[in-house]
Amino acid sequence: MELYPCSPSTITSWSSSSHVHLQFIKPDQATKPKTTTCIYFSRTSLFFATPLRPIVLRIRTVPRLPKVRLRRIQNDDGKQRRISRVSFCSNTKDPRAAEYQKYVNSLNRFLTSDFVSLQALNSTRVFKVHKALLDAKCKAVASAFNGNFTERQYGVYTFSDTSEETLARFLEWAYGGDYTQPAVKRKDTTSEKVNKGPAGDQLESLDHPLVAHMALYIFSEVYIVPNLKELAFTKIKEAIELIERPETADDCLGVISLLKLAYTKIPANTSSAELQEWLALYAAFGLEELRDQPSFNDVLRLSPDLASKILSYLNPTDSPPWSGGRCKPWGYRSWQ
Repeated sequence: MELYPCSPSTITSWSSSSHVHLQFIKPDQATKPKTTTCIYFSRTSLFFATPLRPIVLRIRTVPRLPKVRLRRIQNDDGKQRRISRVSFCSNTKDPRAAEYQKYVNSLNRFLTSDFVSLQALNSTRVFKVHKALLDAKCKAVASAFNGNFTERQYGVYTFSDTSEETLARFLEWAYGGDYTQPAVKRKDTTSEKVNKGPAGDQLESLDHPLVAHMALYIFSEVYIVPNLKELAFTKIKEAIELIERPETADDCLGVISLLKLAYTKIPANTSSAELQEWLALYAAFGLEELRDQPSFNDVLRLSPDLASKILSYLNPTDSPPWSGGRCKPWGYRSWQ
């Protein structure tokens, strides 16, 4: 496992709720330091190690519980010296102290749990995750390590329908409460059109934030992770709001890929109806930019349900064909 040293100025978010923050302070800045140690962290966990320089570990006040502050971290006496316990001191009159004590107890159970491995199919990268955390965030996967399955025997769960990037973002969310997304690579700000290429697998592998969000949404739908599913939906809406109309080539491909995934990879059910309806409305809104793309027409052929929903949002033309007019035969109608 690769370990990365933290500098004294580093502030690292820790815990799945992102409410606990670790801050490293030089000894001369601390008041009555009780511990001088250097801490290392991997991508999934925190470790104590032999000090390279004197550093005091201080845990900042939790924002949501201002009268409760963590007091110290105790570590094991074993060779690995993994963080094993968190304790805190608080104002006993604070009515939220009991609530936070319950959270700390849960955190301690997470820190002392064993590691299991997650891996995407055809990928050599193996992700280590605390089993207790996995059980709290995704019971559908964690249960495989509890039954009479090969996962329990070998300690590895292989995802046959999830990419390595999506799995990494899921674990980032599980530990930190959020996940990063690929940056939009904008080549221009003009109305460049993409006039070739079917709506094939290249759309699903497109390095676009909308595709990353939808991949996590599909992961959450398949493995029953409602909190991540809600977050991914929120990020999809925020990203589309920033795009407004898909006027660039990258945005056109991103939106078309999003529509393809939403209507071909997610079954029509009540839990995803809001997402699919919202995207159909947006497709009707951006139809002027999307309708000239062959890949968009391919998606409509793959998903008659999407085509039907888009049609329901279009206004009828205001002139008959025998009038000789050549106005656009459609218009956008808002969703009420």
